[in-house]
Amino acid sequence: MRLQRYPMEIVELHPGDRVEFRDEPRRVWWTVRAVSTGGRWVVLTVPFNVRRTVLYTVIDFVSGVRGPDDYGGLGYEDDEQIAAALARFEEGDAEVSVRYDVRLDIAAVRCPHRSVSEPES
Repeated sequence: MRLQRYPMEIVELHPGDRVEFRDEPRRVWWTVRAVSTGGRWVVLTVPFNVRRTVLYTVIDFVSGVRGPDDYGGLGYEDDEQIAAALARFEEGDAEVSVRYDVRLDIAAVRCPHRSVSEPES
């Protein structure tokens, strides 16, 4: 159960959008892979070429955090795995890990057919 909550207004994101977080040590653009019904949960990935896989993060707008799942890594390498993981979040079987979460702080969003947008502070 999460003790600290930082509720945040849901930012409308769509698969294919790119998101940059302020807490990243270097400029990294994460790709939105899936969004839950209602937009609470968002799964994002970024290539991890050294291991020929991806890194993932899950946004929880209700708690205002992002991070890995608390399920032990559901698998986020392909669309099928991502859909299964997102279903677990929607069903309440998974959450963002309390141990490894970070406060959600979106710096910018790039939409494939729109210009870069900056969230309001």
